[in-house]
Amino acid sequence: MSIKKVIQTINKNKSFLITSHVGLEGDALGGALGLAYLLKRKKKDVVIINEDPVPRNYKFLDNKALIKPLDAKIKRPDAAFILDCSDFSRCGKVANIIPKDIPLVVIDHHISNLKFADINWVESKSSSTGEMIYKLFKKMNVAFDRKSALCLYTAMLTDTGSFRFSMTSSYTHAAVAELIKFNIDANKVYQHIYESNSYEDMMILRKSLNTLKVDTKYKIAWFKINKDIAAPDIHSNQSENILDFARSIKDVEVCFLLKSTTDKNRARVNLRSKGKIDVSKIAHFFGGGGHKNASGCTIRSTIGKAEKDLLREIKKAIKKKIK
Repeated sequence: MSIKKVIQTINKNKSFLITSHVGLEGDALGGALGLAYLLKRKKKDVVIINEDPVPRNYKFLDNKALIKPLDAKIKRPDAAFILDCSDFSRCGKVANIIPKDIPLVVIDHHISNLKFADINWVESKSSSTGEMIYKLFKKMNVAFDRKSALCLYTAMLTDTGSFRFSMTSSYTHAAVAELIKFNIDANKVYQHIYESNSYEDMMILRKSLNTLKVDTKYKIAWFKINKDIAAPDIHSNQSENILDFARSIKDVEVCFLLKSTTDKNRARVNLRSKGKIDVSKIAHFFGGGGHKNASGCTIRSTIGKAEKDLLREIKKAIKKKIK
């Protein structure tokens, strides 16, 4: 198993760089911090660098001793961990600062993972990257403490949609049952993540809902957010809040959120499915990836053309499924 190679790499090296994907969310951040705490317990040197700063609603996890900005001067690491990324480009600008001659280790649970590293530990049946880091703690006999438990609990909570998505298993619940014993206040964690919206967030949500479109024939619902509605860097929870409305519509099978970026020829897409359509294949067509029911990509075109291209590919997938 690849987990054995991951453990070998940890035991063999002294210093590590950890990174994850652009657009940080709970699993990426919680998983990275959980791994960092494990490495520190093993007396290793570790630093976390991501393209994006810690989002506001995850500040309760922030650790400035471990998480450094993109332009930080760091010692050359012996190896690099890439978490929750299906391909190398998802690391964004961090890909440019990782030395090309050190071992790359991927820990990921996306079915679309391209296995681009030297060591690829990919478990598509795991609920989250955080669940895989939990498994690494157990395999290496490293004890949890409150910090590591809080990070891994957060990772699993967020990537399972508060334990309601289909990849939530009995193993997930057993892991959470152990972690929550470390003085984890589940209500307070939930409030930090999901109940800390600002007035501006609510205005973005209101404006976004006005863009809702539905194709009843193909059972598709979508939103289109341009710079007039919100800045390009709206956080992941805002995207999920918006998509939840589309996902709740009866008979809708696929929904997506289309967002403009600072580059007018690039559009960011979040795709969701209720199960019949594998949206990871649609995301992969545009150079992205993810899960069968939740995926994302960046389309290199104007937001208007991206909308047309997306609808074309989704309709193709639905037609194939009908046949």
